[in-house]
Amino acid sequence: MDYGYRCRKCGATYTYSSNSISLYCCGQKTPRDFSFNIGTSFREHYNKSLGMYVPNRSTMNDAFKVSSDAASSYTGIEHNFVPKDPYDHEAFGISSDDIAESKEHYAKAIESGTITPEDIQ
Repeated sequence: MDYGYRCRKCGATYTYSSNSISLYCCGQKTPRDFSFNIGTSFREHYNKSLGMYVPNRSTMNDAFKVSSDAASSYTGIEHNFVPKDPYDHEAFGISSDDIAESKEHYAKAIESGTITPEDIQ
């Protein structure tokens, strides 16, 4: 899997095959902007973010570009909508430490009887 990073200040982009790096550019931490698997299959589906049926990756990427351009025109703020894997937590700003902390929190709540395992499913 490759991971792309984009500096929010200067717009420079970087691609690395590891997601466990801390990248800095222009004096600030550069967040991961996208991740992708090379050669993965694509399943046609209804994409809720786009509000349309997407038969292939190319159609989906084009639709995200059109949506980005429309939002940028409307708001005057540059938008860059990209598809993200929902299982790629770091793409959403969730670190492995955050996940561990959340699991610990729920384990304690279950142990104390505050919630049941069914409550979090």
